[in-house]
Amino acid sequence: MSQNKTTSEKMSGIISKEQCFRCFKDMLACSDVLDDLWEIRYFETECYLSKKTIINVNRNKFQSESESRNEVLQEDTSLSNDEATEMYNNTDCQILSVEYHVLYSESYSVPVLYFNCHLPDGRLLTLNEIWSQVPLNYQERLQQDRWTFLTQVEHPYLGRPFYQLHPCHTDKLMAMVAKVPGGVARNYVISWLSSVGPVVGLNLRPEYGIPEKMAVTKEKYATTADGKDINVYTLRNGRQSEVRLIDWGAIITHIRVPDKNGQIDDITLGYDTFKDGYDTNPFYFGGIIGRYTNRIARGEFRLDDQTYNLTVNNGGNLLHGGNRGFDKRLWESEITQDGVMMRYTSADGEEGFPGEARVNVHFRLTAENELVIDFKATCTKPTVINLTSHPYFNLAGHAAGSLEGHTIRMDAENYTPLNENSIPTGEIARVKGTAFDLTTDTDFAQRLPAVPGNVGFDHNFVFGKPGWDKHMARVYHAGTGRQMDVYSTEPGVQVYTAYYVDAPKGKGGAKYGQWSGFCLEAQHYPDSPNNPTFPSTTVRPGETYKQTTKYAFSVIR
Repeated sequence: MSQNKTTSEKMSGIISKEQCFRCFKDMLACSDVLDDLWEIRYFETECYLSKKTIINVNRNKFQSESESRNEVLQEDTSLSNDEATEMYNNTDCQILSVEYHVLYSESYSVPVLYFNCHLPDGRLLTLNEIWSQVPLNYQERLQQDRWTFLTQVEHPYLGRPFYQLHPCHTDKLMAMVAKVPGGVARNYVISWLSSVGPVVGLNLRPEYGIPEKMAVTKEKYATTADGKDINVYTLRNGRQSEVRLIDWGAIITHIRVPDKNGQIDDITLGYDTFKDGYDTNPFYFGGIIGRYTNRIARGEFRLDDQTYNLTVNNGGNLLHGGNRGFDKRLWESEITQDGVMMRYTSADGEEGFPGEARVNVHFRLTAENELVIDFKATCTKPTVINLTSHPYFNLAGHAAGSLEGHTIRMDAENYTPLNENSIPTGEIARVKGTAFDLTTDTDFAQRLPAVPGNVGFDHNFVFGKPGWDKHMARVYHAGTGRQMDVYSTEPGVQVYTAYYVDAPKGKGGAKYGQWSGFCLEAQHYPDSPNNPTFPSTTVRPGETYKQTTKYAFSVIR
């Protein structure tokens, strides 16, 4: 083939439609989703892949409450209006009907995706509403790298509007294709899936997509007072990002990510060595907090007609698990296929909590610059469990010393007001018209003086029903272009702006004080065991506590 031929000439005619679809279906069978519903359909002399499915997504603001009640009634016609209203009030999901068609492009010899998303009343979602369902970090990747087009067009076979998504055959995409081993057909299908897969919810395992270049290393970090080794793990991906964590407290010690100019900085507060502060960790830098994060009033709660008295370590209350919570314990640890697993067994009666609790925390750093933390826990007696990760962030760099230049947006319309002892009053209050209204981009530093109590933010924001993944917050630093999005399955997130921090010997000699960083701690609400109207933190034998929290890092140029 002549080297002077264009890209499209080189690509056309390489594989047939049937080869393309067979390869496409084979690849889907190797993904982390069930795709046995894909089938080949025919239109005159043409063929294409087709699939229809129902998906649940975060409820959007474009739908009214009455429409949502009607949607519930349509899903189950046996429900009364009151029952539908109750079901609506207890769900945080929007039901969408999605129709996928994969057509073969003669000009590029690659698949092209046509898809529609409909509400139950038949209305086709707009392009903006479609984009609102795409994870923000993927939106930015697709828009900045220009790997795909997303437009509304007429379906070439069916003659009605569909959205079309396909790769742009840029030098970047072709370079990616060239790196993938295997046959030509497989290369092009992988290139297509790598570009549009995240948009349609496909999550290919690394061995079936563009290599993530994920690396995990382990070294000795320190020794405990009783002579046990503490290990440090370093997770790196192919995008110049790095996360370091130690198995003392399952502590995240470093998160290094690039800025808009390619400069790599550590954006988490912490210490250089174990003896510099991680051994006592008075400010909980980077640790996994448990058995109960945040506060329990008076250090006591009742469960199954029995009162439990816990360690009191914060103004007459329990805070972050007691005198020696999970962040001050040595965890078992091992490298996994895609990250690091930490395990800790909390003894029956530890810090006053009933039952033995076995806790697993899995850390992953993805190729998309996402730090994903998966929590699981089981127990031998009825108990309460509320876990979180507690890194302090400063997107300007850990030593920046203030929150100047940061903007924050919280996707929460409610919060839990506090009494004079920082314990929730039991009320769920609206943020609108208050200093807690962060529903639009808000200057972090300028808002702090307006927060009642003169100590900045140390408050829980409400996101409702636990168990479904939701976008909670976005923080952006204009000077570096760094942006962080937080997603979690938890019903709340604690925003803390480091008012009580006083650490004169931080990493590299940095001094950390008030407002030097911020925490976004995904959690159940504080003092939930004493507030029956809050989402329950009770876990019983045979049940499994689960949580996934994700910090997604990106750059806005």
